[in-house]
This record gives sequence, C-alpha cells and structure tokens, in this order.
Amino acid sequence: MTVPQAVRRKVRLKGEGMSNMLRHLCQDEAGQDLTEYGLLMVLIALVAIATMKTLGSSISNVFTNAAASLSTT
Repeated sequence: MTVPQAVRRKVRLKGEGMSNMLRHLCQDEAGQDLTEYGLLMVLIALVAIATMKTLGSSISNVFTNAAASLSTT
C-alpha cells in the first residue's frame, strides 16, 4: 500500500519552519480546482437568486393583472 502524496507532504513539512510551510502551501495546487468550482457555483447561485427576485415580482404582477382582467369580464 502506498502513502498518498498529501500525507507525505504533511510529514515532510512537520519539521520545517512556518515560512517554509506557507511557501509550500502557496505552491501546492491540490484542491485548487474544487475551490474554483465552488466559487463559480456561489456566483451562479447569487445571480440566479437576484434574477428570480427581480423577475418574480414582475411575473407576479402580470398574473395578478391577468386574474383581475378575467374576473371583471
């Protein structure tokens, strides 16, 4: 059984100073894609929520006016 690369890095970084550890963390790109996808999903969700709030009230007004027109005829 092989030891995963992330575990080996942790063991190797254990004896190093804080500045060296931070330098290694900045250079390490493991998990970067997942973070980018997460941020993209948050951005899409925020845009969708803002759009639904704006369009939701407009669509509600259209249906309210249509219902009022139908009930008066």
